[in-house]
Amino acid sequence: MINDIQKIRAEMIKARLFSRRELGQFRWLSPGMQQQRDRLQDAFDVNHPVVTKMATCGQIDDWNNVRYCGLPLCPRCFLRERKDQTRQAIRSTFSCCANEDLAFATILLPPIMCLSDLRQIMNKEKRKFVNLANRKRRQDIKWDSFQMLGWWEVDRMEFGALQNAGRKTRIALEALGMPLLAADNDTFWRPHLHVIIQTGGVPLEEIKLAFKADGHSGPYQVDIQPFDVDRPVNRNIQRIVRYCLKFRIEDDFKGKRFADFDEDDRDAKKDRSWWPDKDIRAYVAWLKGDDMSGFRSLRFALGKKQKTAMNAASKMVSPETCPNDECVMAAHAEPICAGTLVTNGGVQGESHSISQRCKVAAMKVIDDGGRNKKVILDTN
Repeated sequence: MINDIQKIRAEMIKARLFSRRELGQFRWLSPGMQQQRDRLQDAFDVNHPVVTKMATCGQIDDWNNVRYCGLPLCPRCFLRERKDQTRQAIRSTFSCCANEDLAFATILLPPIMCLSDLRQIMNKEKRKFVNLANRKRRQDIKWDSFQMLGWWEVDRMEFGALQNAGRKTRIALEALGMPLLAADNDTFWRPHLHVIIQTGGVPLEEIKLAFKADGHSGPYQVDIQPFDVDRPVNRNIQRIVRYCLKFRIEDDFKGKRFADFDEDDRDAKKDRSWWPDKDIRAYVAWLKGDDMSGFRSLRFALGKKQKTAMNAASKMVSPETCPNDECVMAAHAEPICAGTLVTNGGVQGESHSISQRCKVAAMKVIDDGGRNKKVILDTN
């Protein structure tokens, strides 16, 4: 229940009577978020481990440390995770990017009846995107700077509500492969992936065509939108991360367009269409399953192509720059273990001296009569 003190706090926050530093020290939730927390606890028995763990979430111990339950559906925990992910995206992942180089994509996945099948789908999609990036990078150097950061999200829907859904929703779900035999009150799950894309100079239309050619060719399955150039890039990233990590357990929650998404949970709302208890329990059980690890399992990241040290060495050392054949061979060989001399079962060999000019690629070559050669870095 929302008491009078919580209502006063919400009104003071709306009136901007607190500084940013003071807001960061608040340990309570807004009335709207408190409603979701209460609904989450009501879905379980009083003595259930989830309720017991959530009861201590937000408490401060004797050493002034705040306890967290770590459940992705807990408002206090996902707000904390959202803050950390926003900071990392702005300061690290996309720190030097402009709005023109970023885009937001939503990729729909096949609907499922059982959440236990979702982990296999997620792993399959990850392999698809990794293989796609590797294949494109071999064909075009522009894809070397392409990267993706996103989160998996799951919505629920009943079969009886499908006939009242929008036209695009029905077309997309039918093309993705809806289960055929089910009652109207049966629940099916709609997984999808939200990602922020750094294009690296690749046109958005080319990225969309690449996704479609890689097994995402259904109608309305892939939606890619550029960032709003009229808004600061940090603000765009902040709103999109907030959109990706909303963790709602209600059917009638309809956010605005991703670029304009801004939650308003300061006031408690009446008649919120919460998920049924059985679906909340099923979703929590899946998030806490053996093959899941909380927020980490819901995060998806595909980084840029890494430049290896050996590639740099091979470019610096060539027959034209160094007359020593061993230097050239060592520079183009793949090291076994940097800084460690490795022998193969007491192989007899002679170490070759390498000129100071090629110190960056200094290596020793062990030769056992042509049967096996191993080249390693020597940091001495």
